[in-house]
Amino acid sequence: MLAVTGLVFAPLHGRLERAASKPALLVLVRANWLRTTAWTAQVACAATLV
Repeated sequence: MLAVTGLVFAPLHGRLERAASKPALLVLVRANWLRTTAWTAQVACAATLV
């Protein structure tokens, strides 16, 4: 997940920084939902192991 954050989200934030646009913001929001789901699944798996 940390690699995805650095490789995917940093460039998306950079794009917004250079030229904020609604399409770029929507891509970032959708991608954030995917990342949130992945983190939730990771925590659920870890909780079942404990």
